[in-house]
Amino acid sequence: MSLKKKLFAAAAAASLLTAVSVGTASATQYTQNSTPGFTINAGVGPRFDTAVATGTVYPTVGNFNDVTMNGTPQLTSAVIDPFTIIDDSGDGAGWHVTLLVPDFTDGVPAHVVDASGAQMNDAVVAAANADSAMGGVWADPIVDFTAAKTIITADPGDLTHNGGAPLGPDGVTNVAGMGTYLVSPQILKLVVPADSIAGAYTTTATIAIVNGP
Repeated sequence: MSLKKKLFAAAAAASLLTAVSVGTASATQYTQNSTPGFTINAGVGPRFDTAVATGTVYPTVGNFNDVTMNGTPQLTSAVIDPFTIIDDSGDGAGWHVTLLVPDFTDGVPAHVVDASGAQMNDAVVAAANADSAMGGVWADPIVDFTAAKTIITADPGDLTHNGGAPLGPDGVTNVAGMGTYLVSPQILKLVVPADSIAGAYTTTATIAIVNGP
């Protein structure tokens, strides 16, 4: 190799070394960048919080008060104990809670107490923490639960209840019902007709939480 070519090769090598040195200047004993991260995993909600100090408790309709017939319609009522809703789904798509109270029977096919007159005022719903927004979350007063009726709603498309559904963390998509909510239902009332047949009556009531508004 001629002296000229040797000098050119040496100069090229020096230039490459300089370029490499400049390109990795941030990786020094004084400064080093990194890219830490983590994953947010979705929970299994929306759901009822059944874990309480006394054991596992699901929201239920209590027994109605007994009545004694006297020739006039009689008012009876039942209590639904307070319960907690948790939406840990991580999608903000909303949910709704339904109540079903079919007709009452004492086991004799012809002995039926019509439950279509059952009624309940709107439940009291409150956020359990500051991160659980009330926007787009509300309760409705309902009459007749012989078909499942919605008593509480969380709707990301709502624009009116409690200021309407708020924007999520992305600043673009509206969300509703994310977090934890405390529910205190009102008394469930039923008028027993004056011509009801005496007996011990029961029904199968159901409280359910459903994905989506």
